[in-house]
Order: sequence, then C-alpha cells, then structure tokens
Amino acid sequence: MKRMYNVLKEDANNNISYADINWAYQIKKLLGKLGLMNLRINQDTYNITFQTIKIRILYIFRQEVFMKRYSNINNSSRLSTYSLYKHEFEFEEYLKHMYTC
Repeated sequence: MKRMYNVLKEDANNNISYADINWAYQIKKLLGKLGLMNLRINQDTYNITFQTIKIRILYIFRQEVFMKRYSNINNSSRLSTYSLYKHEFEFEEYLKHMYTC
C-alpha cells in the first residue's frame, strides 16, 4: 500500500489526476485550498491530525460563508432582531436540550 501511495503521490506532484480519480491528487488540491500545503509537503515529519484539518475547514467556512451571509442578515430589516443577538457561528446550547425534554 505504501508503494502505491508513493506512486499516486508522485503523480499528484506532477499534476497527474487521472481524470480526478487520483485520491492523492484530490488531497493535494484540498490541502492547497485550505492553506495546509506544508502538511502535505512535510508529511513524513509532521503529525497530521484530522482535528487540524477540521479546525481549518471550519475557519474557512466562517470566513467565506457565514460572514458573507451575516452581512446580508445585518442589512435585512426583517432580521434586525436576530442580528442583535447572533454574532458568531456556533452551536446553540438550547438545541442540546430540545429533544431531551
């Protein structure tokens, strides 16, 4: 498996995607989009964790998606009260208790 991964990784390094079915190429694209290419380049020396990637994905989501939508919420007269209280993208505590009653 390690040999096959190295072949796919080498192809990904040469931008060979095999019509986008080379999973090593897809990982390279994803890490590049997330700004984590250094993890891929130094994967033999870094301890890459799922948590690191998850945090980065959430950060990008907050910046690109939520903040754009939030600016639309702020400019909406119908959502003016909502925008007074909701400032962060986060799980609301009351939702935990919604089905436990």
